[in-house]
Amino acid sequence: MSVYNPGQDDEDNDGEGSACDELPVDCAAERPALYPSIVAQGGSLTQEQCNAYLQVEAQQCTTTCTYVNYKYWVWGQARYACCYRDIDYHACTGCPGPSPYCPNPELVCTGPTG
Repeated sequence: MSVYNPGQDDEDNDGEGSACDELPVDCAAERPALYPSIVAQGGSLTQEQCNAYLQVEAQQCTTTCTYVNYKYWVWGQARYACCYRDIDYHACTGCPGPSPYCPNPELVCTGPTG
C-alpha cells in the first residue's frame, strides 16, 4: 500500500498522511477507557474548549461529577485533537423531601469511572 505524502505519519492508517488528512485521528480508537463519550474533535479544538464540556445541566437529587480528557497530535503545522467526557451521578438520600442528603463532591468526585 502506498501512502499519500510518503514519510508522514498516518495516525489512523487510512493511507493518507496525517498532515493532509481531514480526519487524521480515529478518536474512537484513541478513546481512554474511563471516558465513554467523545464530545468534540477537530483541528482547531483547544484545551479550553474541551474544558467547557465540564459544565453539564444539574439533575435533581444527585451530586454530579464531570471529567474531561483532552488528547492532541501535531504533525508539522497540522494538528488534531479529541475531547472525551465521563459523567458520574451519585444519588441523594431523602430526596425529594424536607431534608435531603447529597454526597459531598469533594469526597465522591475523585476521578472518572467510565
